[in-house]
Amino acid sequence: MSDKNKCRPFTVVFIIPILLAISGSFAAAEWKAEYGNNPPEVTDWFRKAYINPQALNRLVLEIQQQMQSFETPLRPLTEADRRWMKLAKTTPEARSQLKYEFCCDHGDRVKTKFTVDRSSGVDQWKYLEPATGLWRDIPDYIVHHGNDDPSVPRMPEALLREGVLFIYQGKELCFWPPEEGG
Repeated sequence: MSDKNKCRPFTVVFIIPILLAISGSFAAAEWKAEYGNNPPEVTDWFRKAYINPQALNRLVLEIQQQMQSFETPLRPLTEADRRWMKLAKTTPEARSQLKYEFCCDHGDRVKTKFTVDRSSGVDQWKYLEPATGLWRDIPDYIVHHGNDDPSVPRMPEALLREGVLFIYQGKELCFWPPEEGG
């Protein structure tokens, strides 16, 4: 048995339940009296059941992706940050729906945490609403992808790493996802 395989029981028994508990995804498992009536071979099968390495890797990857969270640090804004924010524009789709051109004129930057759900194959960004502590979806039509407006100067590096969300009266106006690994 390789050293890699020796770690599997520990990972399955200890690490996965901890990751699931941290992620807020709880499995509802309960004992029912009828389980005691199962034939011994069925009970034995469940005792010996294990997760194969490929499935374990997929599960760990899924948990990591769901738990991936980016927190905006509480650092003071620089003059470059303020200049960029003053020129930041809504996306064309948001502009047509919200009737606002500049994010900062109508919205305030919200310092919060961001997470991305990639389980569907499409990034669905969410933010932690400070007032309620609930995760809210960020509408796709307000999401900027990189420096997608040539009339706006390049976003300062610190803001690129942190991500930027503008909200006005509870309505999301503009969002630049944080750069991963920043």
